[in-house]
Amino acid sequence: MINQGNVADNYNLTVSDNTGWGPTLSDNSLTIPAGENRDATLTVVIPENALFGTDDNITVTAASIADNEVSGTDSCIAHATSSEVKFSLVTLYKIGLDAKLYLENGSKLVVKLYTYDDAFENENVIESFAPPAHVEENENARNFDKDGKKVGVKKARLDLTTDNTENIISTIATRATHRSDLIKRISGIKGR
Repeated sequence: MINQGNVADNYNLTVSDNTGWGPTLSDNSLTIPAGENRDATLTVVIPENALFGTDDNITVTAASIADNEVSGTDSCIAHATSSEVKFSLVTLYKIGLDAKLYLENGSKLVVKLYTYDDAFENENVIESFAPPAHVEENENARNFDKDGKKVGVKKARLDLTTDNTENIISTIATRATHRSDLIKRISGIKGR
């Protein structure tokens, strides 16, 4: 906050929101010399039970104690960004991905497939986006070798990347196919 006046002033700070998440300020009042600025930190703790994608509109008001005609407001939005990612084995050659994410950076979500020895086999770009983005995907990623033949899914990894999928920003989720997955798959086929 900047005191644009020509004398020092004291300001009361208040914060309000529309979801009741209880935002707080590091200081509820500031003394600011003429022409200078001071900062207060806004903190918001998003409840664990907040629904994915919920927005809390937060407003901070600064009002002069000496002159009630001098005040200003600013606002921001807090997003509930808990993520959900589930992998499932659809067939021996295809893995399903169900994801709900809020992404602040990056430009692609990529499922990368590996052997049990962590040798790269294939990748599937699931989503290209411009951040910030709310991404909900229900996709299947197939695995092929360099000659285009189907290859069994062994290990899968969901990565957030830049436009160049080799530039990994973060790994969001991983999954390995285990013997129990194969037994369930065979039992399911026999049941049909």
